[in-house]
Amino acid sequence: YAFLQTLNFRGSLSEFDVQDHTGTVGLTYRNTIKEMPYFTGIQIAYDFITRGGDTFVQGPIFQPFFTLVENANNLTTFQFRARIKDFSQSNVPPEEVRDGTNFMIGGTHFFRFEQDRHYIKLGYQYDVDDTDGANYEYYGNRFLFGGQYTLPWGDIRLRYDLDAHLRNYRNKHSFLPVILVGTTPVFAGGTTERRDREIINLLSISKDLSDSFTVSLDFLFDINSSNLAVFDYTRDVFSLSLTWRF
Repeated sequence: YAFLQTLNFRGSLSEFDVQDHTGTVGLTYRNTIKEMPYFTGIQIAYDFITRGGDTFVQGPIFQPFFTLVENANNLTTFQFRARIKDFSQSNVPPEEVRDGTNFMIGGTHFFRFEQDRHYIKLGYQYDVDDTDGANYEYYGNRFLFGGQYTLPWGDIRLRYDLDAHLRNYRNKHSFLPVILVGTTPVFAGGTTERRDREIINLLSISKDLSDSFTVSLDFLFDINSSNLAVFDYTRDVFSLSLTWRF
């Protein structure tokens, strides 16, 4: 079970407080193929998110996986995911209904060094968002790159992850973009298919304080570029965390 709560302390921004409850169960089977260890199994989760104290989205997530350890320096994992999303929406046009299912399939390969003190990872995922509302249907390509280096002193781990998600929406947006006719803004729906390019960078530094506790400092920089300007944004998140394993 995982729980996340964000709080905003600026007046009306409390309506953007987010609370996330996720329960997960998993089953894993281990064996070998030609002396190569492998792990296969499935994780089933249920995600329940509120915003401003009201239900925002909920639904189950099904994720089977297969991981093959080729040798001490190579590991490959394949996964499939189906996430059903049920949004609490009312009084929205049919094209704006976000309920639906996201399907993803992909794989990631790790090049491992010194018993995972250092590694490089490369991955690719293909996903489809099959939504009830035409404005949110897309197919996407996600490219993953990352690595970890453990300093020779203090066992301090430096990690970098790049997640590039290229989303091509299937239908022309029903009411965007907004164009100016003279000085008057006019909705020009039905003319443009949305294209988003989201680049997420994550930098992390962490250290084990003991066998049970790890402290981490993370910086996440998220850039979303879209041909519909209203969907352009950048996001910076700094996180300081203490993890307890028991």
